[in-house]
Amino acid sequence: MPAPPLKTEISDTYPNPSNAVARIGLGKMWETLFGTSGLLGSTGNASDARTALGVPAANDAALTGNPTATTQANSDNSTRIATTAWVRSAMGTIFTALGFSASFGASSFVKFPSVLGGLVIQWGSTVVITDGSGNAAVTFPLTYPTAVRGTVAVSGDSAVVSGAALLSMYTTGWPTTSGFAVHVCNSTNAVSTGSASVRVNWISLGN
Repeated sequence: MPAPPLKTEISDTYPNPSNAVARIGLGKMWETLFGTSGLLGSTGNASDARTALGVPAANDAALTGNPTATTQANSDNSTRIATTAWVRSAMGTIFTALGFSASFGASSFVKFPSVLGGLVIQWGSTVVITDGSGNAAVTFPLTYPTAVRGTVAVSGDSAVVSGAALLSMYTTGWPTTSGFAVHVCNSTNAVSTGSASVRVNWISLGN
């Protein structure tokens, strides 16, 4: 790039610079900006200026690094840039509107959107007290909106309970939309295990 003019060649205390010096200074400025190797290219038009400065066209720009932008409101419906924060928030809003929900803990569930059939998967590890006949009830963390499609339960105890051998456990009857019943007995002689604290590991499907 040509050397730029000195300040005194284009601006100085009156009566300097002289017309001749100013012409030289302005000529240098032109060469600096628009000369063959000028800062803004040989013509100064937008295309030459971008090429000279190494800036791609606005519609052909490849952003590098981690550029940021303003995160728009979820309700925005325009051609503005959508940040990753906006996308994540919008997806959450969409899933919630469709009916997707989830909860995780000792008893958990995942409820899928209606567009996926409203499938609900529930599971848990629940401690219950059996009655005198060895029966106990387990309540689902989420009541099925329509119906239960299947439930499986097994003993979650790996040691002796109430002085008996390891337990055998199975569901009794068909589960309701709010829960199911289990029967607990001695795995050796099938004698019911009554009035005992037992752990039920279970999984259930429905909609």
